[in-house]
Amino acid sequence: MKRRLIIAASLFVFNLSSGFAAENIPFSPQPPEIHAGSWVLMDYTTGQILTAGNEHQQRNPASLTKLMTGYVVDRAIDSHRITPDDIVT
Repeated sequence: MKRRLIIAASLFVFNLSSGFAAENIPFSPQPPEIHAGSWVLMDYTTGQILTAGNEHQQRNPASLTKLMTGYVVDRAIDSHRITPDDIVT
């Protein structure tokens, strides 16, 4: 009798705990809508393009890009890594 009670209790606990187990369903979120003329998402470490939209359309750099380019060039000139006469290709 005691053995049956232990088995029944074990089965009850097992069934109860299996209901709380997470289902192993792969989740792939929907990408957001991007309202831009062109865009690219690239992995920085590998250089692999993850996704893109109109990636071959030529665009002018954004204002922040221009500011950062100026900042980086100014720092490089100050540290004597480049000169204002260097040609960039």
